[in-house]
Amino acid sequence: MAIQEIICGVLKLGATCLSMPVDKLLIEYLLVPSVILIIILYFAVNLFLLGTGVKIKGLLAIVFYIVIIYQGWYGFIAQFIWGFIPLWLLGAIGIFILGKIVKKEWVVGGPGKVAETVEDWKKAGKKITSKDDKELKSKIREYKGKKSEIENIKDHINKLEKGSPKKERREERLYDIEIKQGKLETEIYGIAEDLNISNDDLKNKYGFPPD
Repeated sequence: MAIQEIICGVLKLGATCLSMPVDKLLIEYLLVPSVILIIILYFAVNLFLLGTGVKIKGLLAIVFYIVIIYQGWYGFIAQFIWGFIPLWLLGAIGIFILGKIVKKEWVVGGPGKVAETVEDWKKAGKKITSKDDKELKSKIREYKGKKSEIENIKDHINKLEKGSPKKERREERLYDIEIKQGKLETEIYGIAEDLNISNDDLKNKYGFPPD
């Protein structure tokens, strides 16, 4: 078959490839090993290029995949991957169970401790990218701006006569800004928690909350 010859030639699987059943060739040597290999390459690239965009990492993974095929290593790697398919499946199921089924709300001292450990691993692996840093600093700058605005309005209100329309408008404006400031504070602490930034680091490195 022409398609089989093309696949065997491109993947450099040798002469025995031409006598393989097509379903065996497609599943055991092409589809399953290729998907698993690209995923492995993606995670390998991710270890060395932290903070780089997902598209760049994916592109590099594909490039390394093509290099492996070109160098003639793909046949051996495909056999190795297919030979350990049961282990790949068990590993995927184990990750799913630890990440999705085990909950923190379970009994303390039981599976809940495992869940907390998994969450700790996730947080420990979270790296602060320049985008994350800019977003956090932007929110803090906005919060500080609201804080200064609140202080100015309060000073102005104290100088106005009680019950005057202008004072009432200023008090309404003050209330709106305080609501927005509260929301910003919640967002900032949420971002810091996602990035595994402690309150001490938030104060010392980012100056939040401001004095």
